[in-house]
Amino acid sequence: MPLSRLIPLDTQSHLHISHDPGRGWLYCDWIGYQTVGSVQEGCDRMLELMVGEQAFKVLNDNTRVLGIWSGAASWVATDWFPRMREAGMLRFAWIYSASRFSQISTDTALSLLDTGASIKVFYETSEAFEWLDESDQREAQMTAWVEQNRREGTPAQVVSLVLSHHWTPVRAWREYLGISQAQMASRLGISQLEYAARETVLHLNAIHREQIAAVLGVRSGLLEV
Repeated sequence: MPLSRLIPLDTQSHLHISHDPGRGWLYCDWIGYQTVGSVQEGCDRMLELMVGEQAFKVLNDNTRVLGIWSGAASWVATDWFPRMREAGMLRFAWIYSASRFSQISTDTALSLLDTGASIKVFYETSEAFEWLDESDQREAQMTAWVEQNRREGTPAQVVSLVLSHHWTPVRAWREYLGISQAQMASRLGISQLEYAARETVLHLNAIHREQIAAVLGVRSGLLEV
């Protein structure tokens, strides 16, 4: 799956940053051996360009990185990523280097932060593409859901929970109403594990959606995306 026409934004010996205007992605191609200084300089430039181009989905390609850069891992996790999220980062697809030492550095950084739903690591470029494309589709669906629910008077707190935490409408309503997963499972007559699995599904089948809506005391259409 090729990128659209790339517009170069910054070209350095250790990092090439481009913008894919067709998808609204920032593409960052790291090259060769990295130092603490080169990682910090490159990451800060990525943040600057992400905001400048309003490209809040990042394809961070380490395919061509060599060697270890774990000296910068703590800074990446505890300083840079929080600033990226605060600036509006939506998705960050991180492609592993073939170098095992570089992979260890990536894993060290990831172990120090809460990746949540917005950061994911990949061995294959094609899988990273698919994940970012999938997020584009989900974003469009959630935008439509938000607009519909605001028209229908859904509490602002529910909408906010969906947007800020990337939760499904089912989970947002449950949390808003102060009902635990165990309570939901008991009222539905299923195990908590089975309920937890249903709660993560964006497109519930009609029967499950109706059952959950009845327990929550809301119209089933408000749970449909």
